Amino acid sequence: MQNRQLLEMLAIHEDLLDGNASRQSEYERMSEEERKELLPLVELVQQVGKALAPVKPSASFRQRLELELIGAAHQRMHREVHIAPLAPRRDVLVGAAVGSVVALAGGVVYLVHNWIRSRSEHVERVSM
Repeated sequence: MQNRQLLEMLAIHEDLLDGNASRQSEYERMSEEERKELLPLVELVQQVGKALAPVKPSASFRQRLELELIGAAHQRMHREVHIAPLAPRRDVLVGAAVGSVVALAGGVVYLVHNWIRSRSEHVERVSM
């Protein structure tokens, strides 16, 4: 039998033990072979349930835990994060300077080209 089926059958059995009668029909649909295979697991679950009784923490433990949690929360709230500014790298500065020079040169070439073109158009009109 697959693990998933075993887990589901254990869940059905546990619900029945807890008084949840709504799953009674599912339990009754199990074959005798499935119930026999489930029996050792059910016994193990019952033994573990008896061995692991719920325990309440002592008052001193609860108080110490509360103080530790408050301290941790306080530290977390007041933790300062310092982000050091990155020093500009030489490569970036050189790249920015070259880019600026190229853009400026492109602008100058555009202006000179337009000026020469407008002068040649003016000369053509005058000579006609």
